Amino acid sequence: MADRINNKEFVFRCLKALETHGKVEEIHTLLTNPIISENLFGVTWQNNENEKCPILKAVLQGMDKEVMQKASNGKDVYYPELINLDGVNYLVYNNWIDDVRKKFLKWTKNIIFPELEEIEEIIKGSN
Repeated sequence: MADRINNKEFVFRCLKALETHGKVEEIHTLLTNPIISENLFGVTWQNNENEKCPILKAVLQGMDKEVMQKASNGKDVYYPELINLDGVNYLVYNNWIDDVRKKFLKWTKNIIFPELEEIEEIIKGSN
């Protein structure tokens, strides 16, 4: 049985697989929306301005990445490392508890593109 991959590797691999197969528009449209993040994946953190946090936050030039990483309670909600998808840098949500992982995999595999072998490999590593 394969070792379970860690949360960061899990989400970064899923996002890169989506990018590889031309799904960056879907990634940006859906995963940067805090309401969709909450409804689809159960992500309910809030930032320092008490705004709900999405799965991904675009980090544009001049933005303070360290401030953007924090929840309203001062904890980091996003990994400090950025992921670059199609030329845009994003902060990635870091609280991938089992339920969020399962919902994300279901969304990725069944709704976006069920035919991808990469997702099967990620699923094998997440059990």
